[in-house]
Amino acid sequence: MVHGTVHGPGYSGSSGVTASHDAGTSLAGDFHVYSVRWERDRIRWYFDHELYSTVTPADLQGNPWVFDHDFFLLVNVAVGGKLPGNPDPSVIFPQTMLVDHIRVYASG
Repeated sequence: MVHGTVHGPGYSGSSGVTASHDAGTSLAGDFHVYSVRWERDRIRWYFDHELYSTVTPADLQGNPWVFDHDFFLLVNVAVGGKLPGNPDPSVIFPQTMLVDHIRVYASG
């Protein structure tokens, strides 16, 4: 399962605006392309070049849209908690996230 989430005032922590995409297979067996197209008035998430979600200010139920200025990029592997739940004894640690490259660019 792949998730894209925005967090901001009134929609942080477990109240983030989240979209999920069922990849249909284990993600561990191969490299994949995860893309976020961030524009002033929308954020779009892609998995292997397929659009799976778009968030706009209208989706925030009156909460402020704060994505109209620069931010830091955070890439991580999250384990445990409510999403998707705490690991059971079958989970092997440590886990690894292999990243071939991260490309950030600005258009026009």
